[in-house]
Amino acid sequence: MPIWKVSPIWFGRDALIIGGGHSLATFEWDRLCDQLTIGCNSAYLHGPKICRVCIFSDGDPQDRNSFWSKYRSELAVYAKQGGVVFTNHPALYQNETPWLWTMQRQARGLSTTGLGWNRNTGAAAVNLALLFGAKRVFMLGFDMKPSDGHGNWHRREQSSSTSIVLYAEFRRNFQYVVNDWHQKFSSHEIYNVTDDSALPSTWFPQIAVKDLWSML
Repeated sequence: MPIWKVSPIWFGRDALIIGGGHSLATFEWDRLCDQLTIGCNSAYLHGPKICRVCIFSDGDPQDRNSFWSKYRSELAVYAKQGGVVFTNHPALYQNETPWLWTMQRQARGLSTTGLGWNRNTGAAAVNLALLFGAKRVFMLGFDMKPSDGHGNWHRREQSSSTSIVLYAEFRRNFQYVVNDWHQKFSSHEIYNVTDDSALPSTWFPQIAVKDLWSML
């Protein structure tokens, strides 16, 4: 698909981002069925009723270990079921897959026309929710650190030793997200709904997972 510009189809609504953190290992997924959700990477495993939109950033088709190369067939099934798939990987801008939506990648921060990368899909998902017009964005599973020897609730990606290095990089780059949030999307709210997140509490207001439902 060609590079696409999103419309504010969720204007004034709440959007929940499904991150990959291990804190979601025991999450009550069915409670997301009536919510507007954007899932990062393997969140599509829950199907479109729980993960309405899936976004990934690791999409080099020449790399057999990239997310796109490994899970393209599964994403195709998800899309056939009604899920929507986005990416901001430059190598897929002119990809002819009809169900794949591509957007321009911005290296850092939050973009008003494309998707900021910031070295992690979670930041791109937040950017997408803001472009959809969401008034409040709730980040779930943004642990930004490995736990119990695993980096993710789905246990599909990096080893814990590699994740320690990657998560440190993720945290550093989230500072650009914070800066652009205040400069470009100051009328929108972003909450970190992640128990024991490694992101500084001064960056995003933090609320416990158990307290999320009373806010929606």
